[in-house]
Amino acid sequence: MDFRQINKNLQREFTAKKMRAENIAARNFAWVNSVPAYVKLTKIEKELALEISKQKVAGKDSKDLQKIIADARDKKKKILAKMNLKESDLVPQYECKKCSDTGVVNGYICSCYKKRRNEELGKAFGIEISKQKTFKNFSTKICKNETQAKELESLKTKLEKWVQDYPDVKKTKILFTGKTGLGKTYLTECLANAFLEKGNSVCFVSAFEMVNCFLKYHTSFEKDKYSWIEPFVESDVLIIDDLGTEPKLKNVTLEYLYLVISEREKYSRPIIVTTNFESGNILDIYGERIYSRLINKQTSATFKMVGDDLRVSK
Repeated sequence: MDFRQINKNLQREFTAKKMRAENIAARNFAWVNSVPAYVKLTKIEKELALEISKQKVAGKDSKDLQKIIADARDKKKKILAKMNLKESDLVPQYECKKCSDTGVVNGYICSCYKKRRNEELGKAFGIEISKQKTFKNFSTKICKNETQAKELESLKTKLEKWVQDYPDVKKTKILFTGKTGLGKTYLTECLANAFLEKGNSVCFVSAFEMVNCFLKYHTSFEKDKYSWIEPFVESDVLIIDDLGTEPKLKNVTLEYLYLVISEREKYSRPIIVTTNFESGNILDIYGERIYSRLINKQTSATFKMVGDDLRVSK
């Protein structure tokens, strides 16, 4: 996976979309302006608009001129209709009205670009966030254990509120612990979709794939090597699935995991982690520096999930 290539492809895609919209509008504009009657009406409209402005400054009534302009505009619409065109067809119809298909608004990445990048990152990581896995579709009917069902419902309510309140939240790290099959990944997908609906960028990655990217960053000598870890640091929300399944590479795994967590802490960017480990195991394996940041009562919330394997129940 090459994040640099993903960005290059998206930039080409957005440039092509923008040019396509502008070329269509330019062709339509040239076509309609090849009709003499349309050109004449446009000239009349402009001249009268200027005269109306002058009369307003002079405090004179311009109702008669406004009627003539309205008539000219009506005739222009009829000409367009005969050509199967509308006035809106003469200006670029961008897919995104906020950024005009540039991917940038006021120097910041547009939500439309974030959405496309999320999709491409998901494909690159081999993870496709199911659109069906949302808090709205959340159900505990699969639970045979009533206590487990109530706990899941309560957890769902807390997480929903957390997303709704973001970015005005004290807890920026969520840790789900517990054995396989308790719904940890399902909940993170619900969280991912909830954040995506708010227009946030989400990087959803397995711990194994993340370390592969760390290794490529570590061994690269290229100027743009940062692109290998950029999504982990820069995305609005980072979700690390199955922490503990990744290879523990010397001078790589712990060092860059700490780097990502520390950098995200600076800007209060959420980190969501699922793991089969208990908190004690995290301390033993990852050390005090990572443990103290992941499990910090001031900035973190840990949810220990227990109960029956829901995959077996299903």
